[in-house]
This record gives sequence, C-alpha cells and structure tokens, in this order.
Amino acid sequence: MRFLLISIFFILLLTSCSLSTTKGLLEHAPNKEYIINNYFSNLEKDYIYKTKLQILKYHFGGILIIKKIGKDHHRVVFTTEFGNKLFDLELIDNNFEVNFILDKLNKKFILKMLQHDFQTLLHQNNTINNQFSGKEEDIFQSNRDKYQNYYVFLKRSNDLNKIISASKNKEKLTITFSGIERGVARSISLSHKKFNAAMELDYIGKKD
Repeated sequence: MRFLLISIFFILLLTSCSLSTTKGLLEHAPNKEYIINNYFSNLEKDYIYKTKLQILKYHFGGILIIKKIGKDHHRVVFTTEFGNKLFDLELIDNNFEVNFILDKLNKKFILKMLQHDFQTLLHQNNTINNQFSGKEEDIFQSNRDKYQNYYVFLKRSNDLNKIISASKNKEKLTITFSGIERGVARSISLSHKKFNAAMELDYIGKKD
C-alpha cells in the first residue's frame, strides 16, 4: 500500500509538471540538429508592422519596424503613427541594448519582458534538444537560458505556426504566426500568461 501511494504521488507530480503544449504527443529523438526561424532573416528587407502593445494599464498603438543588421543582430524601433519614438532596441546574440525608451516603459520588468519577447521572436538558429509529434504538428524543443522554447510546425505546410516559451512546468509566452506569404508572417500575436501583456502585429510592408 505504501509503495502504491508513493507511485501515485509521483505519477500525479509528473502529470502536474507536464506542459499542455506537448501533452499527448509522441516524444522521440530529434530528426534534425537545428530549427530555423526565417521570418526576420532578410538583410535587405524592413519588416514593418502596424502594432498594438498592451502592458498592464498601458496601451500603445503605432508602427513597429524590425531590421536585421547582421548575423544575430536586429534593431527594433516602435513609433507612434505620427513618428514619435516609443522605444529603440538592439538585440545582438544574447545582448540587449536600449537606445531609447519612453519613460513610462522604462521599468525593469518591462525591459526584461521586451528582451525576452524579441529574443524569442527574432532568434534564427536554434539547437534542438527534443522533439514531439502529433497528427497535425511537429514540435521542436530548444533550451535557451532558463527557458524551454517549443517551435510548432504545421505538417500540412511546414510553416512555423507558434513559439511557446516556458519554464520547466509552466508556459510563459506564446507567439502565433499566421498569413504566411513568401517567408513573411503577415500577422503575429504575442501573449503572456503570467501577467496582462500582449502585442498584435499586422504587416504593412510591401508585398514581394
């Protein structure tokens, strides 16, 4: 009886720690070494999005421009539609530089959130640590810093559909891509589960 109770406890513990992202999927050895996110990989393109940003009580609308400058180097600028700058950030590999940020956004937890969001969104080459497969998707797990990032690819199109960033047992950030045309995600949604924060991006750059 004691052994049975201990066994049930560990089964419940493992179940409670599992992520809904991979629940019920077949776990197996990865069939590739790297997963690539090419949505922001073109050095010659300015990725321009009409954007709504919500962080707690703050709401902002404007234009977000993402530019790849070099290998593992992106610049992200968010302005109002009248051209007033809200923030100007650079991500160089694991480094995060703030060229400018509005005073009301210049808070430690907001900067930390923006760093995590854009590093997850923009990082191109990711080492695969594990793989899960279902009927409609393949999910590749890549460990980055203290997070586990799950890259969800749709089997029918082989498009990257989602990136889910999680701790060991809790999902933190979900990025959803839709309207994929010629390597560009025309709609992108970022949402946090820990607190009230979200970003909606709609592509307004020229069609290829």
